[in-house]
Amino acid sequence: VKVIARDFLRSGANTDDNNPKGIKKINTFCIGVDSGAPNVVISEPDNESWVTVGKDITVSATVSKKEGVTVTGKIYKENAEQTEENLICSVENISIADTADSEGKYAISGTFKLPNDAQGRYTVVIKAEDKYKQSTEPSVTVGVDSIAPVWEENNTESPFLVNKKSYSY
Repeated sequence: VKVIARDFLRSGANTDDNNPKGIKKINTFCIGVDSGAPNVVISEPDNESWVTVGKDITVSATVSKKEGVTVTGKIYKENAEQTEENLICSVENISIADTADSEGKYAISGTFKLPNDAQGRYTVVIKAEDKYKQSTEPSVTVGVDSIAPVWEENNTESPFLVNKKSYSY
């Protein structure tokens, strides 16, 4: 882009006879024309789903553009400030497909593994940032319940009685 600024004096008759007084030139500079921040849609894990600790959990998503885009994934305790101090784990082995699908979107995949002592709800954040530092950070919430239910027999108060004995499979 080349910008030239001119000062003009108008004649007393206020006609279109403009007389340039001076020309000021600035150095050439570049501007980037871009379609905006990359759009990411997370398809796996499902929002509000339950996952298992100690196993690889697959993350699948799509991104609206690939060139110059960096994708990262981080997992935080739900409602925790998203800082490095609160980081539980990261999405590993993130890859972006080489070709777009029929809608012009590129598939993203990766995995993460929650620590064995994980319990409660977590936020999975996938961030896509382009070369102009425009980014988007959609998230889903997953839960972990590693405490197995316990059956306690109560032959007098249990709602599941058969012949006055607790019924279970």
